[in-house]
Amino acid sequence: MNKKAVSNEKEISASSAGEVSLGGELSVHRLGFGAMRITGEGIWGPPRDSAGALAVLRRAVELGVNFIDTADSYGPRVSEEPIAKALAPYPEDLVIATKGGWNRPGPDHWRIVKKVVRRAELPKLISKVQVWS
Repeated sequence: MNKKAVSNEKEISASSAGEVSLGGELSVHRLGFGAMRITGEGIWGPPRDSAGALAVLRRAVELGVNFIDTADSYGPRVSEEPIAKALAPYPEDLVIATKGGWNRPGPDHWRIVKKVVRRAELPKLISKVQVWS
């Protein structure tokens, strides 16, 4: 690695993108991490390279990312587990957001579900990312 690349690496930070307010209560860096691609091919099943997925998550946080977007349909219900494994216990400023409403019958298939995720399903989703208060 040349000296220029090393000096540039030290300057990289998600905080350079500025901040955005979520709901007027929470501020995160504008540059976040979308967890869709830490699953298998076709956004289905576990990642082929789980060690690589964990390394990417850890590096994103090292670079100042403090917002991770995931969904129960990524995998489906796969992306939350590497997030927990790589990052728990979570840094105090890390925000992990999830969403629901898609039915995944197979790789690369997406079908919207007319009803939203039922309240009864939320604890199951939340437990996968191991939330502590």
